[in-house]
Amino acid sequence: WSGFFAEKQAFFPVGWVAFAHGQATGIRPGMFRRFIDEIGETGQPGLNFIHLLFPHVPYVYLPDGRNYGNHWLRGLENERWHDSPWGVLNGKQRHYLQARYFDALLGELMARLRSLGQFDDSLIVLVADHGAAFRVNQPRRALSPENLADILRVPLLIKAPHQARARRVDQPVMTIDIVPTLLSILGFEDINAPFDGADISTAEIPQQRQRPVLSYELREFRTFSEPELNVDAQDRENREQLPLDEPDNALWGIGPYSEYRGMPLDSLCKQRSPGVRISPSAVNPIADTADDEFLPAFVSGMFRGELESGSPLPFVISQDDTIV
Repeated sequence: WSGFFAEKQAFFPVGWVAFAHGQATGIRPGMFRRFIDEIGETGQPGLNFIHLLFPHVPYVYLPDGRNYGNHWLRGLENERWHDSPWGVLNGKQRHYLQARYFDALLGELMARLRSLGQFDDSLIVLVADHGAAFRVNQPRRALSPENLADILRVPLLIKAPHQARARRVDQPVMTIDIVPTLLSILGFEDINAPFDGADISTAEIPQQRQRPVLSYELREFRTFSEPELNVDAQDRENREQLPLDEPDNALWGIGPYSEYRGMPLDSLCKQRSPGVRISPSAVNPIADTADDEFLPAFVSGMFRGELESGSPLPFVISQDDTIV
């Protein structure tokens, strides 16, 4: 990954945009599994690195790995969310569904390392390059005063060789801390190069570090305080909306009328406007998808016709005569 927007770079004979589009719409799990398969037993220390678009858009995967087609995010235009809370919530739901599948792919990586007898010896780093915002009337990935924590907070997980117990670092850390931390963990003590980052495995990290930020829409470096980057409110909102604390409903039970989910359709509904019909949108599986890898789970379309009452009509969706 290099040369963002550099259309004339020799790295990308067909252009960066075409290359990135191919990465985004291709079979990303296949790319990751090829990466896993290339980790072998060499008898020598090795470095294995991949920058994968996961759980990055496009959101197409369910937690079990099946895809539901390449649908753009409803409620998003020119990388900015509309004023529709439903569009934002649906985008957030799809993000979480895909993140759960990536969690399963990480499990495959762990299983591969264990099968090779390399897991305990391995130093593993998982980090993201940026976040994504799901807020009404806010940009999805460009910085704004309202979405700083959404964009700038990213996960950083490090497993050291032979590490037996987890530890959480609560002090402010940055991605520039990764290299000095890895060198320290691996025992390179006599490095004469200066680092802007800190060794977060042993060093005392200053609480009031300046953390500069540069965005493609923010053309000058700025620094932000810890309260501006607090994600507690965002975490509470996510748990309430999705709802993440209820495993049976998590990620699926969203939207109004949730109390009707699971009820027989005829116990609640009767046909009131026979002139109204639904025109479903086309379903487009991603390329090279086998039948058992696809599930048409994303339902969209248009209501056509006139309501008899002339007023808005609530609706539910059913499957096999059960409200889902």
